[in-house]
Amino acid sequence: MENAVKTYTAHNCVIVFSQDVVPDTVCHSPAPSTLVRAFLDLGGRIVWIGDNPFYYQGLSKNKIILNDVEKEKLIASGVLAQNRAGEIARQWGLDGPYGVLGVIPIFMPAPSDKVKITRDGKNFGFRNSWYSNRPIIKKGLTLHKRLSVLGHSKPILPIPTNKILPRPKEKSEVTVPTAFSSLSGLLGLVPAIGTAVAAVISYVTGGFAGIYGYLILASIASAIVYIAYWSLRQKETYASAWLKNFNDKYSQSGFLRIWDFEPREVTDEMLRDLLKVAVHK
Repeated sequence: MENAVKTYTAHNCVIVFSQDVVPDTVCHSPAPSTLVRAFLDLGGRIVWIGDNPFYYQGLSKNKIILNDVEKEKLIASGVLAQNRAGEIARQWGLDGPYGVLGVIPIFMPAPSDKVKITRDGKNFGFRNSWYSNRPIIKKGLTLHKRLSVLGHSKPILPIPTNKILPRPKEKSEVTVPTAFSSLSGLLGLVPAIGTAVAAVISYVTGGFAGIYGYLILASIASAIVYIAYWSLRQKETYASAWLKNFNDKYSQSGFLRIWDFEPREVTDEMLRDLLKVAVHK
């Protein structure tokens, strides 16, 4: 990878990661200023066949200088992770895919419907489908011209976007519960504002009985809003296989994501798809 970057030949190279852990030799931090991104920016293609990309960073053995007590504490706190073979990795979590690639993964509470391969996916060489577990959001920061969806899925149990978006870490966060915030959470922000305004008007005009009528109307309006919202969420699909391009000159290059689940078992059919996808021109 270093040689491809130094000689500007990344556009002739394809790198396939055989497991879902990125080595610290090619990605030192969850940020775009890494060797991996330099390779992608120059037109290289990376095929990721494992779980969430850049969720874990594999550490060189000479960089792990911890006693057993310190290691156990870091594992318990979620800073480090350890597999069954006793190998240690740093756990970046969602900061990894978001910081390096600018994509936002979804953690499915249950497997999705079977992935539907798109026309672009078929052109790339996808033939065999699977059940998606780690797709990405197609809207917001993830959605721009450089993202090609090769396969999409419909979640069985959709998760609100605001539950999984990365948030900046704060030193302290104080929440002050109020009657208005409680009402907003129960009825929805817009109906709550309408209810508050109506209550003030009713109080000023002396019509105390009218407050209950406004509350009932606000509840009905909230129910309609929530039903419409979740109906749209049920129809929403996520990108389960995708290509994110980082160099306009080489439109077929970039980070190629396939098989968004733990690759515990790879069939011969899947390997044939992998070969077609990796060498596609």
